[in-house]
Amino acid sequence: MKNLLLGSVALAVLVAAGPATAADMPVKAPIGAPPIVSIYNWNGFYVGGHAGWGFAHSDGTGNLLDPTNPVFIGEHGANSNSVSSDGILGGGQIGFNWMAWQNVVLGVEADLSFANLKSNTANTTVDGTSFHYQIVDRFGTVRGRIGYAFNNWLIYGTGGFAWAHAYATSTQGPCGRGDLTCTMPFSPVPLGTVNSNTFNLTGWTAGGGVEVGITSKWTARLEYLYMDYGSVTFTTPSFNRTHTNTTTTNIARLGVNYKFN
Repeated sequence: MKNLLLGSVALAVLVAAGPATAADMPVKAPIGAPPIVSIYNWNGFYVGGHAGWGFAHSDGTGNLLDPTNPVFIGEHGANSNSVSSDGILGGGQIGFNWMAWQNVVLGVEADLSFANLKSNTANTTVDGTSFHYQIVDRFGTVRGRIGYAFNNWLIYGTGGFAWAHAYATSTQGPCGRGDLTCTMPFSPVPLGTVNSNTFNLTGWTAGGGVEVGITSKWTARLEYLYMDYGSVTFTTPSFNRTHTNTTTTNIARLGVNYKFN
């Protein structure tokens, strides 16, 4: 009976001490959730507009189309021309961005611009033909883009296909034919005769830019593009000439986009 009583007392002491012992045990701190980082969402389709300034340059050579034509006997065969022009441009673009990794943005974009890249001076050949070349009046590109995003800032490079529409005019000036000093008093082509040519150019483009997210839907950008359209050959029959010209452009433009994400 005595042992039973002692056992009961010991059990009661252990039960009473249990909560106090548990209270004294160290408690592991709860694992907190990672801090939420605000990352700008560049994903999705977008459409926008742009405006800027362009610089174009054309270098070319000309030769007699038919050296045996008796009307042009005595004409200088080869001549060269070099024309630079600049002007405003504006248009629109459409594209798609994909955040391939946390900070890497891949995309594709197509754009169309209307321009007035018109030379302010005429280029006169040795036989008196002034060569006036409005190098580009509209152009477009289809490009890939790859960029690195710093939250709502995106720095990117871009490159792809480029095309342009251009035209050239040749006008007979007052210089005589076939004389480097322009002393001959006549020309086989009446003064003021004009030949015009229009053509489409194709080539490549490369450049880059920086874009910033103003809101979740709107972004703004500054972009530079270099375009090389290769060479094109055309004729001016009235002057019995064939011309081969190469054309390049440099453009800088500001743009805004609306995102559909």
